[in-house]
Amino acid sequence: MVRLEFRGLYQSSYKRFLVELGGKESGSSVILGDGWKAELSEEDTISFSTVMKIPRTFITFTGSPEVVERVIADFRVKALRGGG
Repeated sequence: MVRLEFRGLYQSSYKRFLVELGGKESGSSVILGDGWKAELSEEDTISFSTVMKIPRTFITFTGSPEVVERVIADFRVKALRGGG
């Protein structure tokens, strides 16, 4: 099991990325793939000031260690955003 925190994108984007990696939605917070499963926490926000708030989601990956490692690596590329 691997639990990761992702910030800056809405949960709908993370779900879309997981589906693009071969997963299928199973309920509102679970994506099932061949040899892996991703469970998304409720989306919340992190506040850096009174006006700057960004979305945050925790994703827990489970499954075959080799498959989960590959899915996480591919997912990180999709979720990567440049700073500004």
